[in-house]
Amino acid sequence: MKRIVLLIMIMLCVMVCFGCGKKDASRNMITGKDEYVAEYFQKAGKSVSESKEKIKLIEFMEKEYEAEYSESGTSYTLPYTFDYYKAGKNTFELSADTDEVIQFRSELYFDEDKRNATLPILSEDELKDKADSYAKKFIDIEEYQVSVENKTDYKAYKYTYTRYIDGYETSDRFAVALSDRGEIIFYSNSLMRNIKYVSLEGFDKEKAYEAVKEVLKEQYPDADPDTFEPDREILTLTEDNEVAFYYLATVVIFYGSGGEEIREAVPVRLIW
Repeated sequence: MKRIVLLIMIMLCVMVCFGCGKKDASRNMITGKDEYVAEYFQKAGKSVSESKEKIKLIEFMEKEYEAEYSESGTSYTLPYTFDYYKAGKNTFELSADTDEVIQFRSELYFDEDKRNATLPILSEDELKDKADSYAKKFIDIEEYQVSVENKTDYKAYKYTYTRYIDGYETSDRFAVALSDRGEIIFYSNSLMRNIKYVSLEGFDKEKAYEAVKEVLKEQYPDADPDTFEPDREILTLTEDNEVAFYYLATVVIFYGSGGEEIREAVPVRLIW
């Protein structure tokens, strides 16, 4: 009898714990609202701030750089401000809030003479393995799609790992570029890992497009909004952790003498 009671108690504990796990998972989900608010989003830009630390010691990839502040900037698809620093020909983008390195471009990117010529030239497979191994320090690469760009002008390969949700490209990405000898010459980390908790259940693409078209009408009253096409369509988050899409929306503003379409690109942010 005691054994039966003990088994029942164990089963009840398991059920409670399982229920708690489901509740916690749902609590972490980021969902949209019923309304679709689109706005002209000319946000990206650069400016100089007098309050920034002019000289900063930056530790990155087991090296220390004495870097000089250059300017600050914002991005269309990321909800934070960057501070740009230069250390010789090495350039850094730091999060203005945390000082975490968001992007690094090594002097080796442009100056091949400074690369280590004693290292062997690697095959494409060897370079891909090296990129994957490095990326795993920051992300679970199984959750991302990787694209490879052969930058022949710089004798380098760039690997970009992008998260997709329900087929939509997101602003959660990680990138690394390697020289043909395996040296890291470029690094980029969007710091948008929490976007994986976004749920698009209930999202209506047609309603979203109608809201975008209204913005296009405001920008180009004489254009036909039905010629709208999303050249870029990126799922992201706002500063307040709201679900949003960034569109580089193109619309035909007039037709040329030969009947060809003359399009204009309009940056639009849609908050759902």
